[in-house]
Amino acid sequence: MIENLFPNLNRNQTLTIVSLMRNGRLTDSKLKDILGYKSENSAAYYRKELEKKGIIKGYTAEIDWEKLGYSTRFLIIVEAENSVTLHEIERDHIFAADEYLKNVGDIVSTPTLFGNVLLKDVATSYGTLATIHGLATSEDAVRSYSEIYLKERYHGIQTTVYILKDFSIIDFFIQKEFIEKYKKLSPMTEKDEKRLEMFRGKFFKRFAPRD
Repeated sequence: MIENLFPNLNRNQTLTIVSLMRNGRLTDSKLKDILGYKSENSAAYYRKELEKKGIIKGYTAEIDWEKLGYSTRFLIIVEAENSVTLHEIERDHIFAADEYLKNVGDIVSTPTLFGNVLLKDVATSYGTLATIHGLATSEDAVRSYSEIYLKERYHGIQTTVYILKDFSIIDFFIQKEFIEKYKKLSPMTEKDEKRLEMFRGKFFKRFAPRD
């Protein structure tokens, strides 16, 4: 399913990008194994191709997200009358990210009616507020995610969307270590499992990249 991550790149280009994001010092010898080639020249070809296009701007692989189609940086502020709903949002995203990691890949790509959204962080803070930020292919994609997905799933919340013009993004890889630590400190409850089952049946089918 990783082929669907960047619509304007083919499978080998996408694998090259993701591999270099994990390790900018990756050699062509190791990259060829990831791509399934016998020759290092084949791996070098895809690396150089992405450099010529300006998508890879430097090493450790610095990705120009705008050239990959993700030109909109955003922050969504979620307000609720109580902290229970906000903690549900946070826990749902953590356990959903864990499910996504097992079935799809390291980067959470969320398709909407108007484009894709990449989530960087979902966190509760300041009592009755939660923050969600990341990148999207368009402002409409962000607003669709906010108005259709969030408000449909969490009744009674209010969302405010901010489109950020100056914002530094490091990466969008699911943080495996954090998820494992979180699950040890706060194990999944029966209620969490029921909500995750709903995610498997509805959210995962709706938003997971399609073959």
